[in-house]
Order: sequence, then C-alpha cells, then structure tokens
Amino acid sequence: YSWIVPIQWMKENLTEDMFWLTKSQEENLNMKSSGEDWILANINVIGYYRVNYDERNWEKLVEQLLRNHTHLPVINRAQIMADSFNLA
Repeated sequence: YSWIVPIQWMKENLTEDMFWLTKSQEENLNMKSSGEDWILANINVIGYYRVNYDERNWEKLVEQLLRNHTHLPVINRAQIMADSFNLA
C-alpha cells in the first residue's frame, strides 16, 4: 500500500509550510538544514507518526529549547520529548 503523507514543518528562520509526500521516495530541498538552522517536522502534530532527526538537528532543537522554548509550538515541545523517548 502507498499513502500520501502530509508534512507541516518549520525552520528556525522560515515560516511553516505544508508538503505532501506523494511518491515512495521524494525529497523537498527546502526541508534540508543549512548552517545553524534547525528543522521541526509535524507541526501541531497533524500527522500520526514519529519524527526522528539526525544527531545535529536534535542538538539544535535542544539548544533552541534552552534559549527560547516559546519559539516552538507548545504541542511540539511535548512531541519532541515523546518522540525522543520512544525512538531511544
């Protein structure tokens, strides 16, 4: 089976956007991290899935939470904790 997966995401310096994964292998170049920016996927937990990041992005998200946690939506702060524990 194949499913179309909605991904709502944001970067540190870019507003959130909606992207639909419609192919078995698809790439969105805007979602790639560049320099010091972090990426946060599944904004407001619109999708029923876990999100795993590379180690560098996890570290950037932790830094953001320590620096100014209110920059991330409340539900995503909980999502980050839940995803990290469940993926550990």
